[in-house]
Amino acid sequence: MEFQIVLEVKDFADGELDLKSDGEVLTITGSKGGTTFKREFSLPGMGAPEAVSASLSEDGVLTVTAPKK
Repeated sequence: MEFQIVLEVKDFADGELDLKSDGEVLTITGSKGGTTFKREFSLPGMGAPEAVSASLSEDGVLTVTAPKK
């Protein structure tokens, strides 16, 4: 079992994207040219924050996968 978050970030794909996992909260931030965004996701039961993975498609879709306990 795993959590999966999918975000369209095409406006930030060639800027800066950052993922942080703190306990059961996953934070995704992005910035480009003075524009920023921040999204926080509560993932109760998330296991092994170091095992969170992310991939960015060519069309600007970010997919984040996090394991459940």
